[in-house]
Amino acid sequence: MGPVRGPADPPATTIWSWFPERWISHSPGSRPGRRVPPCAFQYDTGITVSSDPNGHEPFITMTTVGALTVTFGENGAITITGPSPWVELTGTVASDGSFTAQGRGSVAGFPGVLVTFTGILQFDANGMATGITGTLIADAENSILPANMSGVRNPAVYNVTGTLASGY
Repeated sequence: MGPVRGPADPPATTIWSWFPERWISHSPGSRPGRRVPPCAFQYDTGITVSSDPNGHEPFITMTTVGALTVTFGENGAITITGPSPWVELTGTVASDGSFTAQGRGSVAGFPGVLVTFTGILQFDANGMATGITGTLIADAENSILPANMSGVRNPAVYNVTGTLASGY
């Protein structure tokens, strides 16, 4: 994956490059060399319902989350945080930008609900970070949220899209 520069960085002064297992910081024209985790990128997000056959979104309110922060650590570790009702998620990111993260938290007032997020970090042709997309599943184990009228439990599934707002 190529060099990445966050819009909050002064133009052409700091480039973040993703190498397998870590972000590296360097100046334009120089060779990468300084390990920099943790570093974080904030994304302005839109979250829409993909599937919610049991009608939980009015109680979950995940579509109200407008920003996410993705923090990168050592060995491809990531943490994805956001304002309530977002549940903090941890996982790993691959060298192609794909990731899987999960966590447990309060969803629609139910504690300990498993939430999963599978997606990809997006880059432009120059390797600049541009966005994040993926699928978020609330109650991935189908065990917490109430069943529908037929007695069937279904998770709430969301599409997540975001554009890079800042990097630090």
